[in-house]
Amino acid sequence: GNGMEERLRRGGYGAECGAALREAVVALFERRENAPTASSSPYAVILSGGVDTSALVAALSELAMPAPAALVTVNINIESAESERREGEGHALNASARDAAYAAAVARTYYPSVPHLVVAVQSRAALESACRDCVQHLRSFDGMAVRNAVVPYMAMRRVREEIPDVRTFLTGDGADELLGGYSFFWGYEGARFVEERAKMCREWTFSTVALARVLGCEALSPFLQKRFVDWALRQPKEACVGRCNLRIERDE
Repeated sequence: GNGMEERLRRGGYGAECGAALREAVVALFERRENAPTASSSPYAVILSGGVDTSALVAALSELAMPAPAALVTVNINIESAESERREGEGHALNASARDAAYAAAVARTYYPSVPHLVVAVQSRAALESACRDCVQHLRSFDGMAVRNAVVPYMAMRRVREEIPDVRTFLTGDGADELLGGYSFFWGYEGARFVEERAKMCREWTFSTVALARVLGCEALSPFLQKRFVDWALRQPKEACVGRCNLRIERDE
């Protein structure tokens, strides 16, 4: 209706999502404060090149929450590295490299004094080794599960090696499922979008939780807080899927 069109024109859905995310972040930190084993320990954020974790970092900064001990990004750039070795010249940035550049901009903008660790994966051997670790820890050969596990596993392992006191990792788990982040969602219309999203959310599991446990820590996501899930599942496709221009603005 006209109300929905007006909200879209004015960016109302984005503002509502930001408010819902900030509420979820506050709820997550309240939960940590009530958990004596983790409340006083430093935490890190797994910062991808996606909107989900960049929005999370922005929310943490805007809410003046305790700063993370580190931000960590995994840059899997095997194609570029192999091309440079073969041709002796630069190679166009692939998708992962572009994501890493965006993540670096987010880190500089919101937490310039916080270490931003980058795990640069430039060999197939390193990637295959991490995949084998994930298969062993998850006790699963499911291709999708292993694929989704590799990046957070390498990110958490790197932080634990460099900052052993970190016991908690914040992630963007749940955002793609709730907000139509997967491309196969985009062709669904109306009730089909709502049904498929609800089905995915009923069946979701996140390997990050199990992998964090293996590394002696915990993984938490504000997108999985009940208040955010309830809010997101009420949103229509028009609030989740569409085109927009994103940029980071920083005061000079």
